[in-house]
Amino acid sequence: MVKERESRWKIRVLQAVLLLGALLTSFFLWQNRPVTPPLLIPEALRGLLVPEPKQLTSFDLVDHFGKPYRLQRLQGQWTFLFFGYTHCPDVCPTSLSFLAEVFEQLKAHPEDLAHAQATFVSVDPKRDSTEVLKEYVPFFHEKFLGVTGTTQAIDGLAKQVWAQYQLSDEVDEEGNYAVDHTAAFFLIDPKGRLYAVFSTAFQRDPETMAKAFHLIRPRVE
Repeated sequence: MVKERESRWKIRVLQAVLLLGALLTSFFLWQNRPVTPPLLIPEALRGLLVPEPKQLTSFDLVDHFGKPYRLQRLQGQWTFLFFGYTHCPDVCPTSLSFLAEVFEQLKAHPEDLAHAQATFVSVDPKRDSTEVLKEYVPFFHEKFLGVTGTTQAIDGLAKQVWAQYQLSDEVDEEGNYAVDHTAAFFLIDPKGRLYAVFSTAFQRDPETMAKAFHLIRPRVE
């Protein structure tokens, strides 16, 4: 009986020693685990990059040449998307002029310019026909393209990139009305993902924005 108790006691002591050893080993391994260094984001890109690039899904619009403008048109190139309308009195022409200056700055790096395109998405399909867009958009830059579509189709793309707009209910005697809209540039990468957002806070200096794009582009291609 005594020997049996001693045997059980020894087994329990051995189990405790093994458990303690396992705990110590696990702690040692955890302390010495390889740590993945944090993603280093250049100062110029902080506040621009989307934390997790968002893959866009299909949409069906038409460009100012009357050709289909679908998700495939965003793949293989870096695309600056801007939502607005041609009757916009100030924000749209100012923003498109600014983006045109950015594209001029990109000439310093031909590879950047070769992989960049810009699309002006009209949120006012009632007044912005393809003919109107064809006359309005290229005026700012030859690489700019205007697109439109049904309200449902426009909403389908706008919601994917978090762009918002609202048509005013107040219409003047000539049928004019205002449209409130997001004034940001949404950068889509060659894989068709929302990759960065240039809010109005980053639309002050074309050279700085061009340099930011120069830093962004090699991260995916």
